[in-house]
Amino acid sequence: MAVKEMLKKYDINQSKIDNHTLHIRFIKEYDKWDKKDREGSFILGKTSIALQSIGLNNRNIVMDKSKILKIKNDHPEMTDNIIKQIPVILENPIIILNSESKSNINNSRIVIFGDVIDFNNKPVLVAMELNPNEKTKENVDKVYKVASAYGKEKISVIQNWLNIEKNILYVDKNKKRTINWLDGLGLQLPVPSNNGSLESNISQSKDNVNYFVEEEPVLYEKIKNSISYVCDNFNYI
Repeated sequence: MAVKEMLKKYDINQSKIDNHTLHIRFIKEYDKWDKKDREGSFILGKTSIALQSIGLNNRNIVMDKSKILKIKNDHPEMTDNIIKQIPVILENPIIILNSESKSNINNSRIVIFGDVIDFNNKPVLVAMELNPNEKTKENVDKVYKVASAYGKEKISVIQNWLNIEKNILYVDKNKKRTINWLDGLGLQLPVPSNNGSLESNISQSKDNVNYFVEEEPVLYEKIKNSISYVCDNFNYI
């Protein structure tokens, strides 16, 4: 049976396999990195299903080594182990928002929250630049770039972002997961405006699908037990 047919039979999404593989490679490369060299960048993964649902193209998502060193210097609570979980947030977001940063003049930056917390138990925010080469006009492959990642201390600021309905681009439709995250931080989604329901204006994940927390063990079990040779091809551990 061909690989594509096998993936379809066992309901395994190819993009998830690709991103799990890239995540594993990122961890290995990160561990080998001396944490001094500022040149170059890491590939964290490709555009996840959730990110594609808000209109992003299927591209590599990268993070500069110099940016990681700056984060580690400015935010010591962002340990190496936490930084290595950034791809988890990108693959499995709970909420995606338009950035309220003053530098986001052209609406080219989004912020993403998932289940990951920093060393001080603050929710890790990942800011992603959608047009990283716009200023330099460099003739390079189009990518998305992680512009920053840190634990958001002021939870009230997140609530202020949520209060602006148009800021909300995506909410995970796994209600239990989303409500637990909101309640745990004391946050609330805005009351829908009279122009239509909030649900109709934002992208949501597929019904009954939790892209990482619940599905990951099932995904690995299917891959390892049912199509072991696929694991070999994708360098799974």
